Amino acid sequence: NLGDGTSVTNSSSASVNHSYAAGTYTVSLTVNGTGGSSLATSNNYIVVTSAPTVAGFTGSPTNIFATQTVTFTNTSTGSITNWVWNFGDGNSMTNTSNVSVTNTYAAAGTYNVTLTVTGSGGSNTNTQTGYIVVYPKPTIGTTKFSGGSLILSGTNGVPDAQYRIKTSSNL
Repeated sequence: NLGDGTSVTNSSSASVNHSYAAGTYTVSLTVNGTGGSSLATSNNYIVVTSAPTVAGFTGSPTNIFATQTVTFTNTSTGSITNWVWNFGDGNSMTNTSNVSVTNTYAAAGTYNVTLTVTGSGGSNTNTQTGYIVVYPKPTIGTTKFSGGSLILSGTNGVPDAQYRIKTSSNL
């Protein structure tokens, strides 16, 4: 009797292989022969634990302007029933399903992001320090056309970044 409702009968001294789900099992062996029968029982002999939970995530994009949204994808492993996100800006979220989550960062700054997962394999926390960098929203000041080029001036732009000018024809 393998302790999980499975019994095996054989007529040889061959070993028996069996796969168990997570749990604790009492195993017993009954041997019958010409001299009678004998029963040996081992209480809580098999202990199978769940794989440990390991928190993991990715975010995209990680360098943004204020008021932009970042999508976080869960990459955690193990049997997980609860995800607790802390986005570093005062916003947090708890969910009970493995779905992508989003957060909109309102103010410029550098933010740590933390994910704590809990499940049958325990609890685990992953903190990414300085993971999200938020720049102030750029503003356009003056524009001028010179030598066939459109020249824009403004503040809070990311150095050496390329910007796309949207017009009514390329929205």
